[in-house]
Amino acid sequence: MVAPIYEQPNPNRHIRDAMVDAYFRLYHLCYPIVHEPTFRAQYSEVIPRPNGDCWLILAYEIAAIGMFTTATSLESNDLLLFAHAKSMLSINFLEAGNLTLAQALTLI
Repeated sequence: MVAPIYEQPNPNRHIRDAMVDAYFRLYHLCYPIVHEPTFRAQYSEVIPRPNGDCWLILAYEIAAIGMFTTATSLESNDLLLFAHAKSMLSINFLEAGNLTLAQALTLI
């Protein structure tokens, strides 16, 4: 059982920003699934974040992949972030599909 979000790793803003930057710098080049300017504007809350939990799942996936691409040891939290993203998924999401969910499922 995965703990609620407030018990999950809560990296400070600098670390979160570094994970997002790493995702777009290293992974996104080969797999441009997410529109970078839109995601960054949503991440910075310049524009509203769409689709509630779907956006959070996408953000956790981007952070997990960013952490994975820059990990220098096996002691990384990327799997915890990935597990939390998966734990947020529910069959109810499939009843009302949207672009954010499609992006998140593609990254998973």
